[in-house]
Amino acid sequence: MRSLFGLGKSEDSAPPSPTANEQVGPDSAVSQVVPQAIAPVFDRANGSSLAIQDIKALSDDEKQVLARIKANIPSLISDLPPVDPEAQKYVDMDVPLDIEGWLSDECIARYVRARKGVYEETKRALRKTIEWRAAVRPHALRPDAVEDESRTGKMYFNGFDKLSRPVIYMYNHRQNTKDADGQIRWVIYTLEMCIRHMPPGVEK
Repeated sequence: MRSLFGLGKSEDSAPPSPTANEQVGPDSAVSQVVPQAIAPVFDRANGSSLAIQDIKALSDDEKQVLARIKANIPSLISDLPPVDPEAQKYVDMDVPLDIEGWLSDECIARYVRARKGVYEETKRALRKTIEWRAAVRPHALRPDAVEDESRTGKMYFNGFDKLSRPVIYMYNHRQNTKDADGQIRWVIYTLEMCIRHMPPGVEK
């Protein structure tokens, strides 16, 4: 079985952590050998039968807030900021923004619950996220912009759990960079991959 992103044949266990005398860095053996991925928990590409998680039940008041948010999406996505010049160095500007596609019922429901069903707070939180997505374009990060971070397999999306939620594996001992901004871009890239492959009904 292969992972969803061609990370190699699956293995039963991850490579051992380096000893105290081993240095994990760009020139270390850990960074020079791309580790093989462990088997996905479930691999949708192989036709696994997965239970789709229903959206966690909302109260009647929360459902009304969700409906109001959906009715006001045009105002939520109007007058968005331009792409940040620094972010523009790392993204593919040909990829459409598609905020409306991102604003699924599952996405909005998370914000409604996080803001205790208060409409104005939910709307404000969504607007802040939408403005950030418009300025940073996390969904449009180019693979070459995170290539250095991906070399050692320190973090990757690899399959789904029994509720069809995407699973991310992380190995601290495979750290190979010191650029905090680059590391953040790699986290964002990985999370966006998970979002892109979540089936309907899965929130996180």
